[in-house]
Amino acid sequence: MKKIICIFLIFILSLNYYSNVFSSSSGEALDNFTKKQYELLFESNLSNISGEYGDIFDISKKKDTFNNIADSIKKSRESVENDNEIILSKITNLEESKKEIEEDIKNVLKKIQDLSLASAQLKTDIELNEKKIELLKQKIEENKKILLEYLEYMYKKGNTAYDGIQIDNLKSIILNDEDISSVINDLYFNGLIQIAGKNLIDKHMKFIGELYVQKVDLENKKIEYAGIRKQLIIEQKNLKDKREFQEKLLKISKNRQQEYEKIIAEKLKTENKLREITAEQEKKIQEIRDKILKENGCSFVDFSKESKEKSELEKNDKKCFNLNKIIYLEQQLNNSKDDTKKNPMSWPVNPERGISAYFKDPGYRKVLGADHNAIDIRTPQGTDLKAPMEGYVIYINPPTTQDYSFLALKHPNGYTTVYGHLSEIDVSLYQYVEKGQVIGKTGGEKGTNGAGFLSTGPHVHFEVFKNKEYIDPLDVLDMSYLKYTSLPLTPAKYKLKYLMDFKERRGFEYNPPSTEGKIFKLVGDTEIERQKYLISKYAAGSFNNRQLWVDQSLLGNIDPSVTMCIGLAESGLGRNLTTGFNVGNVGNNDRGDRVAFGNATEGIYAIVKTLNNRFFTGINRIDMLSGAGRIASGLPSCKEKPFCYATDPRYWHPNVITCLSHLKGRIVEDDYNFRLVK
Repeated sequence: MKKIICIFLIFILSLNYYSNVFSSSSGEALDNFTKKQYELLFESNLSNISGEYGDIFDISKKKDTFNNIADSIKKSRESVENDNEIILSKITNLEESKKEIEEDIKNVLKKIQDLSLASAQLKTDIELNEKKIELLKQKIEENKKILLEYLEYMYKKGNTAYDGIQIDNLKSIILNDEDISSVINDLYFNGLIQIAGKNLIDKHMKFIGELYVQKVDLENKKIEYAGIRKQLIIEQKNLKDKREFQEKLLKISKNRQQEYEKIIAEKLKTENKLREITAEQEKKIQEIRDKILKENGCSFVDFSKESKEKSELEKNDKKCFNLNKIIYLEQQLNNSKDDTKKNPMSWPVNPERGISAYFKDPGYRKVLGADHNAIDIRTPQGTDLKAPMEGYVIYINPPTTQDYSFLALKHPNGYTTVYGHLSEIDVSLYQYVEKGQVIGKTGGEKGTNGAGFLSTGPHVHFEVFKNKEYIDPLDVLDMSYLKYTSLPLTPAKYKLKYLMDFKERRGFEYNPPSTEGKIFKLVGDTEIERQKYLISKYAAGSFNNRQLWVDQSLLGNIDPSVTMCIGLAESGLGRNLTTGFNVGNVGNNDRGDRVAFGNATEGIYAIVKTLNNRFFTGINRIDMLSGAGRIASGLPSCKEKPFCYATDPRYWHPNVITCLSHLKGRIVEDDYNFRLVK
């Protein structure tokens, strides 16, 4: 067993240590400091107690749960005993109560009958959809054979009309029975297939489109069927409960006093059993707790109340005092209520002045040579710093010199927070704090105590860990307290989360002033409905045909929403074309190369074809397609690893991600897989 070394660890980050670290390059210094800070917070003996002996806290929760249930049963039993006479007097109206229950049962039976019919109909519809899908698959295969026969006929008829490469393509298709869907358009639009084959091609594409629609419809019906089945189970449970209640009521009417005495006896028996389980759990807690203390040469002291023993321990044995206090604090964390809010933390300071450096900010790494695993919140020197959640202090590096000062708190549900560049700390080590409690004052002004040598000015450096892993603090904070226009382009999720947080907090959607321009929005309850809205509202001319986008995307196994969003990002879905029908700007570059297409179908298919060429076949992540995406995910740039669809380092990726998130109805991550799962 490792010995407790909390006091020793405090000296690890002594002033001499900081001087040595910051004497090296800033990037290396920051990386070294980050590593030491992590070891301090999560790998020291005291910080590891909750992980190494986690059973003690799990058992504590179980014990409290059993105790609470027992208390509830006791109250219920006492209520039955005290109100027995009142209840018995009310049962004189039993016959009327029975009639009401019987009427309720009739209504529930009718509802169950209706739900059963709806469920049966949906099941039939699902089976019919599945048959249609199988039939469409058969038709596609049959049509594929006909197309192959047609190509073979064209070949035998005479291939002198084609050059050597074209003849090889036909031979490869006919002799090897390859998948023809990805080359049909090329053959047709380049004149390799005669007009006689047009109907066969259209029929093949129609089948593919119908298959996509049927699959989406099948998925929706399965979801609806699951909902009805769930409702049916609930109603059947209601019926069962009502019947059981009616039966109990009838029994009570036959022998009222005896029945109530039985109920009271059952409650008392259950209550006593739960008390026994609670006692067993308490015994286990004491055994594990005593084991922890014994291994460190300590004895248990109750920290829930003041005592002479506690005071003497604080004076004479700091190690055992801290160990007992941590055990008590961890129990407090485990007893706290789980916060199920989407944004469980409040802001440690008012963010009205904005964020000066974001999580994994590329500008920070460029200047200082290290990742920024935090956000820097601008705030005046000496601003009150408040705890974003309840928790307790696990580390303090005080602002006694100009070196970097920071404070760390441990919270419920696996969260840990760190606050840097502090000018004042108003809490003590292992002190429990409530949400919103002032824990110190911000700093960061150059030359002041606690600012550190790399501070750029007054602000608070705010880090958040979840289960010992860095997370973006903005994932757990309400972003609607920031200014929408101050948010960066990447990651795109920031602006999307702002809109969601704003609506949740204010109850209505964010409407920007006229000077801020319009916010991109799509209308519809499903992805298909939102696709239709996108194309109808934004697409120009012959591009205003959603089915055309879907058909061409499916030919190349690309998510249709991705193809649409690329078209929107590149040319506004055809409103801002550089060359004829080139909706995806395929082949257009700064050298002056320009490519034009003959119609909208060719232009859309060019996007799909490009995503399936030899440079992109091994790529599935959308952030790999552009310079901006690679920067957002910390990947090699388009210059370091060429062959980006869009080299643009700023706008392309956030625009595509924003469009995709609105179509999907959720925040789409930077590494989204743009290929359909086969």
